[in-house]
Amino acid sequence: MNIVNLSFQKENVDLGGAYDDLKNLIILLVRKILKPIFISNNFEELQKAFSNDLAYLSVDEADFSIEYYETTCFKQYIKN
Repeated sequence: MNIVNLSFQKENVDLGGAYDDLKNLIILLVRKILKPIFISNNFEELQKAFSNDLAYLSVDEADFSIEYYETTCFKQYIKN
């Protein structure tokens, strides 16, 4: 995410590179929440997938990242 921010904050933005960075970030995030069969590099296809409830991974299958799990476990530990 920081790479994308930096790409757009440069004084002389390389629009092609910034676009590629943004596209790569979107694909990275899509892989965390959509079923593999619905993943595509085509944004129009992704838009259709986002409208399809069957395209999403279940909560148990979704990749929320290690930070999410660490925070969740820590909060549960504090409660107990």
